[in-house]
Amino acid sequence: NNDGVIFKINPDGTGYSKLFDFANTIDGRHPGSSLISDGIFLYGMTYRGGSNDEGVIFRIKPDGTGYQILHHMAGTEGINPIGTLFYDGNFLYGMTRNGGSIGRGVLFKIQPDGSGYSKLLDFEGITNGMGPWGTVISDGSFLYGMTLEGGLNNYGTIFKYALVTGIAPHNATNKFNVYPNPTTGIFNIERIGRHGTWGEMEIYNVVGEKIYQTSISEQSSTISLNLTEGVYFIHVTTEQGTGSRKMIVKH
Repeated sequence: NNDGVIFKINPDGTGYSKLFDFANTIDGRHPGSSLISDGIFLYGMTYRGGSNDEGVIFRIKPDGTGYQILHHMAGTEGINPIGTLFYDGNFLYGMTRNGGSIGRGVLFKIQPDGSGYSKLLDFEGITNGMGPWGTVISDGSFLYGMTLEGGLNNYGTIFKYALVTGIAPHNATNKFNVYPNPTTGIFNIERIGRHGTWGEMEIYNVVGEKIYQTSISEQSSTISLNLTEGVYFIHVTTEQGTGSRKMIVKH
């Protein structure tokens, strides 16, 4: 449709395969950022297209099936999403180039199932910048990002935004705790309650690569990993088939 594609390719350049064709108002068009993974779905955004032709947030399975638009962007809630989403285990966070109450872009969050879209911040110009550019990242306490314009000199800003703590995860089956968090690389994973049995634990980095996998059976287990500093996601699947996720930060 000349609206862009999702593809995969092996790191050595072989095996190129087109997974999905975008189709304007139906699926969005002009994807302009990287995909991220929670270990189950890939998540991304398109700059245009969707029901309002102002961009969409979407997810798709790594095999190219299950494409779903999570949110059609519109007007005051932000339009023309840009950059790459950031996932903290509970919410996806991102920015839009335009739109919002003042029309200069927004910072937003949304749950991975498409519910709970919320505008966190309107960019205003001199006070906090305008026209966000690039990708929002996090250290577990703050979101960090940049704007292309605005600020005191109208040459853009670098900003941080405090994350609200204590938000319940989107996944109602979340049945484990991880501590200490942040960690030095040694942490405990502890089941909440005694119903069900443990299964597999997988750890993913922020680009969706699985870096560790093990079977766990005890009520509480200590894990020691040689991790570089950054954000990781722990995914636990029980023998009953339910799954839940948590974010952990390595300092």
